[in-house]
Amino acid sequence: MPPPMITVSVVIVTYNRSSICQETVSQFLPLLGDEVELVVVDQGPGEQLQDYCRNEASHSPQLRHIRLTKPGTTRARNAGIQSARGSIILFVDDDVIPYPDLIHAHLDAYRDPTVGAVAGRIIEGDDDRIHPVDPRALDPRYGWLFTRFCYDRPVDLMTARGCNMSVRRQILVSIGGFDTQFSPPMFFREESDVSLRVIRAGYRLRYIPTATLIHLSHSTGGTRSVTPTRGTIKAELAMYRRLFLHLRDDLYFQAKHFRLSEQAYTVAKTYRDYVGLSRWPWRLLAKNLCFVFAFCQAQLRAARSRPPYFDDALVSRSEVGTQ
Repeated sequence: MPPPMITVSVVIVTYNRSSICQETVSQFLPLLGDEVELVVVDQGPGEQLQDYCRNEASHSPQLRHIRLTKPGTTRARNAGIQSARGSIILFVDDDVIPYPDLIHAHLDAYRDPTVGAVAGRIIEGDDDRIHPVDPRALDPRYGWLFTRFCYDRPVDLMTARGCNMSVRRQILVSIGGFDTQFSPPMFFREESDVSLRVIRAGYRLRYIPTATLIHLSHSTGGTRSVTPTRGTIKAELAMYRRLFLHLRDDLYFQAKHFRLSEQAYTVAKTYRDYVGLSRWPWRLLAKNLCFVFAFCQAQLRAARSRPPYFDDALVSRSEVGTQ
């Protein structure tokens, strides 16, 4: 008898959060079935998470564990796309609690063939308030700047957030996956980049409020973690490096997707939001230098950006779970 056809692949990308990820996996195991699989893309050292997945896969065969050779969120998501067997790929973070109807709500939206991606509702911690749709989020050019994921009704948006977003696998393959030129370890705007490429491929991105999960936003582990630095000078330099990487990703995204006339507005907003003024002259100078160098590098990256972004060498040949 042939194995059942997988419809949804839930992909969890994790790094240095073994115990936290195990808790998240345990939340998803009851939601798996013949048509739903769970793929854990592990980038951290140690065997604890792999051993846990091997043990759970013995009685939950739809659980699979993949080891990567080097960390990076966009590369890890691409490895998940390459390994996934489902026609719909649901990306979630490694520190979330899904509502029971999460997967069904995502899948149900794809009954409409014009829907290429779905953004779900995200509850940050214990803040479960819902809000009316912000009209600015519906702007066809700049909606991505103002989008939140706590709206009270379904609506078409310009962007999704990677801790609760799904995309048709065939579209992800056709557009070349997640752009690996976004800057590790921080990463910013990579989900908006994929979202706009899905929309510009002719599909809608639909926000579904019933596709809900709780995002715990753990401060330990993860690719966004910042290693503490000691000493005033080191801390100051680390701050400028984080700012530079953040600006480079933001400005790279803008350079990829918008004409110069449109960039004038978004670049100015980015400058106001992240540089602005400072009471310390040297900080103002340093932030402006970060902005200028980030802008130049972003333009160069955008000029040479060419999908696809997949890299077969990233996936280890050993994989725990059903093959």
